[in-house]
Amino acid sequence: MVAFERLGMDAEAICRRAGLDYDVLTAPTARIPRDDYVRFWEAATELSDDSVLGLHAGEQMATRSNHILAMLAISGRTIGDGVTVGLRYQNILADGEIVSIEQDGSDTVLSFHEIEDVLPFGVHQSEFLVSMGQSLLHTMTLGAFRTKEVRFAHRYRGSLEEYERLFECPVLFEQPHTAIVMAAEMWNMELEAWDPVLRNRLESIAAELHENIQAPGFVGSASQAIRRLLPHGKCDLAATAKELRISDRTLQRRLHEEGTSFRELLEATRRAIVRDGIGRSVSSEEIARRAGFASERALQRAVSRWGGRNEV
Repeated sequence: MVAFERLGMDAEAICRRAGLDYDVLTAPTARIPRDDYVRFWEAATELSDDSVLGLHAGEQMATRSNHILAMLAISGRTIGDGVTVGLRYQNILADGEIVSIEQDGSDTVLSFHEIEDVLPFGVHQSEFLVSMGQSLLHTMTLGAFRTKEVRFAHRYRGSLEEYERLFECPVLFEQPHTAIVMAAEMWNMELEAWDPVLRNRLESIAAELHENIQAPGFVGSASQAIRRLLPHGKCDLAATAKELRISDRTLQRRLHEEGTSFRELLEATRRAIVRDGIGRSVSSEEIARRAGFASERALQRAVSRWGGRNEV
């Protein structure tokens, strides 16, 4: 929120427009659900005429003492060490893995990607994440970090002036993945803030937070697995068990112990997806895709079975 306020925008007004609670989103332990994140960005872009809002917001991000992952990264021995350990606990801030580390020859690539294509990033969101990532890398190295190349999956949208000013390196568009590319000497650069005692303490805190998030209750975990599978058109008991890395029999038993069945959980999860889509005025075609219905007609039959749109 601070980044938007630094740009002269009213963060509370953005939250109101998106139907989100400003106090909840700005809490030190805030972990914004992906759908709320999308809604916030939709509202922000509607209230701004900045064509590269994501770049500018990411540039204004500042590391604060309650940003546990940023502090963990800064306290690493090298850029590579700090980034690797920070990303190990990225679920503290978001659902699933958003950033992964890959190799491209001798270069290291930080790839920013969507989770199972359930909630795809918009252009501004992608640019914000990359800009914010570079800002953190500059903070870690007291401004010494230099990016070798930036890649965006979306199309080129106009003047390169702001991209070149911010990244100071070649910027490519319509690439397979959105990514920051760094040379080996950057990845292996030693950090002046290296502190093994602080790093171990911060990692202990991050591990505890991560463990608590990773255990939301079995029904919740199963529902999230169903959400990931539904858009791909195959979500049965066997597929869900495989996604959870357990046997079919174990899945059935665990759900029974918590007072439900796979069929009931699938229905409830689909209904929640449809309810959210209707509330956000998502197209019927997209709602049907997210909820795993073969067609909009199948979606409408389900809505009628649930008592109509007002009762979903």
